Amino acid sequence: MKAEVKLLSTNHTKHFFIGIILMLSIVPMTNLHAQNIVDLIRFESAQRTNYNNEPVQRLINAQLIVDDVAMVCDTAYRYIEKSELLAIGNLQIETEDAIIWADSLRYFTKEDLSLLRGRVIIDQDEVRLFGKAVDYDFENKIAHFNKGIRLEDSTGVLIANQGSYFEEVDSAVFIGNVQLSSEEEYAESDRMNIQRKEKRSYLYGQVLIENLSEQQIILSDSVYADSLGFRRLMGHSAIRTIDETDTSFVLSNTILIHDQDSSFSFRTVTTTESWSADFSTRSDSLYYESESEQFLLTGEPKVWYDRAELSANTIIAQMDSSEIEELYLYQNAFTAVENEQSGRLNQLKSDSLNATFLLGDLHEMVLYPNAKILYFTVNENDENDGAIELQSPRVRLQFLDGEIEELKSESSQGFVFEEDSSLDSRRLDGFQWNPGLRPEKPNRNFTYRFGTIPFEPSFELPKRFLDFLSKETISQPAPK
Repeated sequence: MKAEVKLLSTNHTKHFFIGIILMLSIVPMTNLHAQNIVDLIRFESAQRTNYNNEPVQRLINAQLIVDDVAMVCDTAYRYIEKSELLAIGNLQIETEDAIIWADSLRYFTKEDLSLLRGRVIIDQDEVRLFGKAVDYDFENKIAHFNKGIRLEDSTGVLIANQGSYFEEVDSAVFIGNVQLSSEEEYAESDRMNIQRKEKRSYLYGQVLIENLSEQQIILSDSVYADSLGFRRLMGHSAIRTIDETDTSFVLSNTILIHDQDSSFSFRTVTTTESWSADFSTRSDSLYYESESEQFLLTGEPKVWYDRAELSANTIIAQMDSSEIEELYLYQNAFTAVENEQSGRLNQLKSDSLNATFLLGDLHEMVLYPNAKILYFTVNENDENDGAIELQSPRVRLQFLDGEIEELKSESSQGFVFEEDSSLDSRRLDGFQWNPGLRPEKPNRNFTYRFGTIPFEPSFELPKRFLDFLSKETISQPAPK
């Protein structure tokens, strides 16, 4: 085994002879595996002594190589009676793919395990990790952060109570109070797995993700996300969107989101509720697309607006920003509207229905074909005054302040009923009225659980790392 001793100055002749003598005892280490070889490159002084009541060889300002890993430190202790190395102070370690800084390193050569303590920094390609207690496996290139982890790259910062980084596959696991911050979003969860090469991430446990530019927050038990803008929300999932002064919510057990560039859409595959101040829905599935601003509801969908409930096999809601602009009901369309004073239910039925809104208020309804209407009338004193029931191939209704102002029909026929208390229970075929299913405003907490992510690591940066940053800055090409 080759070893080279380089002196710091020509005045250290005595140290040279000490170094030669120590080389005979240092290389190879006692009881080491064949692969655990220590090459001593340089030291300022060396001596045999005791450290914590154990015999050691102490090296001052040492530079050495252990299993092809180069390191430099203020002081190194080689234990005489066991396969262990301790390096303390201003420590810098260089591997094939990474540079590591720490206050101390305890290296167990038989187990090939290193305990990095103090101010630990790992720099690898485009990622930089910080921690105070890191167990590092140099052979498999795995780092376990036991007392906090901070990951920085060009996109942002990620911190957690603890975590593991797998250098070979460029992946990491973060556990406890996980927080991520970038220019575009903030995220937090109890646990997070990331695959940096594949650009995939998995978040678990009280997940919150906020799109900072769109004023949108999602909540879920777990979230899968990839670089293509796809996200799968599973378990108690919710989306809250703030549009100027209006707030809307979508709630479902599973929500599939596609968010790329200016296009945003989502689909649910389980029972879904949506709520806003003027408009709410319930359906077995829901699809929304931001470009068209349309909601597509299927699976026994229902829509509530003011005192009206609308249902059909399929419903399309056309939005304009946060306000509803148009409703399309296809197949088995039914609408029930509760009279605010009498509590009677005006009813409209047809194969299809088209409702338009003006400045957020119901303006017109067109029912076709096979339209049927049951409308309860009142007298000048707003007292119940009978009912009108008619059927027609096509009916057009115009509204003012939520009341029918004009009715037009084609080839209609029907009946006029005198006032009678039995009219309260009169119903058209296919009648639906389910006020108990109408969603209420969610009371879920959409605020952050954790504090602000610190702008800098939690410790003062080591001198050798600062020197590295200075050289790195100097080596950067000047801007053109």
